[in-house]
Amino acid sequence: MKNLHSILLLTVWFCVLGMVPAAWSCEPTELAPGTRCDDIDNDCNGEVDDCNEDFRPPFLRCPIDVLAECPTDTQPDRDSIIGYAKAADDCGKVKLSYDDSRENMCGSFYILSREWYAIDDCGNASTCTQMITIMDNTPPTLSCPESVTIALTANPTPNPDNEIGFATAIDTCSEFAITFEDEEISPCAKIRVIIRTWIAKDACDNESRAEQIVTLTDTEPPVLQIPDPVTLECPTDTAPASERNTGIARCNDPSVQISYIDEVTKGCGRTRIITRMWTATDVCGNVTSAPQIITLIDVVSPAINVSTTAEDNGFIGLHFDATDDCIVPSVFGMIDVGDDKIPVTDGKLMNLSRSSGPPSVRFDHGVLIIATETATLSVHASDGCNANTVELDLFGEQERHIEERSAENPAP
Repeated sequence: MKNLHSILLLTVWFCVLGMVPAAWSCEPTELAPGTRCDDIDNDCNGEVDDCNEDFRPPFLRCPIDVLAECPTDTQPDRDSIIGYAKAADDCGKVKLSYDDSRENMCGSFYILSREWYAIDDCGNASTCTQMITIMDNTPPTLSCPESVTIALTANPTPNPDNEIGFATAIDTCSEFAITFEDEEISPCAKIRVIIRTWIAKDACDNESRAEQIVTLTDTEPPVLQIPDPVTLECPTDTAPASERNTGIARCNDPSVQISYIDEVTKGCGRTRIITRMWTATDVCGNVTSAPQIITLIDVVSPAINVSTTAEDNGFIGLHFDATDDCIVPSVFGMIDVGDDKIPVTDGKLMNLSRSSGPPSVRFDHGVLIIATETATLSVHASDGCNANTVELDLFGEQERHIEERSAENPAP
């Protein structure tokens, strides 16, 4: 009661003095636009900081302008390079929104003008503009078919269903077209080389190129005519020649190169089996090979020459050798004296005497001295394939020399 009494007295006192508190006596205050909210009822409507007193727009900050490569997502995102606008207001909540205006350039290349709006509860608004440019500078990824070699008569037109193939491409931004350009060279009449340049170009004229080589060539091997197998007698020349029995391989195309390689299997003496591999190679590298068999034989035995000469002191000179058309034969001589065989060489001197006793053989200063009842010189020769033997009665030769000498020097 005491407090109530004090309040009533204070009220009367203010009224006498003409001093009334603002809460009971209010004069409206006109605020300029942009004036911040305060804690005063400026329009005397009994409310503090209402919308009749909030004329200042919210604070608004746009994300930075963006320059990115497609296919970048342009949706606002605080965690991406696109970003998100920021807004604030001193008096209440702010609503953020945006409108996009898009200008298409080519393909997926476009410019996005993003107008951001910040509006507070009293309808005060702020705007800012963010420019987003999405470029398409990346060419399509081009996959080229493998280079290929085909027959000269084949069709070199691109075809995904055969060995020629067709290029493929991928582009993550825009549509694209695949074309090709051919440049042809012909190094020879039977070869065509196509240099095929594949091109993948997108809507913004970004392009990728790749090269495929298509070679059309003669894949037919040449027709080779080889000589028939032949058997020749040593010492025939086995080199290829049309005028000899060996013959020579032929081809009806003069541009074909003909060569051969011999594989030789040796036999006895000079005999051989020659496997002659003929090869024909045309200008396109096609090859035909075929063997010819050449057999070189030796059926003739060496020829043996045996003779004796009358030497001084009644000695006899032994002479022998052998010849062969294929090879130098081996030759040796033996004198059969009883059961013994005495080796002798060409040009050996001997003194021969007839004896009915046991055979006797000795050397005296290089002279072979033989005493026996019979003596036969055997000369043997071999060419490795064939052998020959010639025998000569030495006593008969001795008697012939004596007769010839007597005829040359008759007794008076």
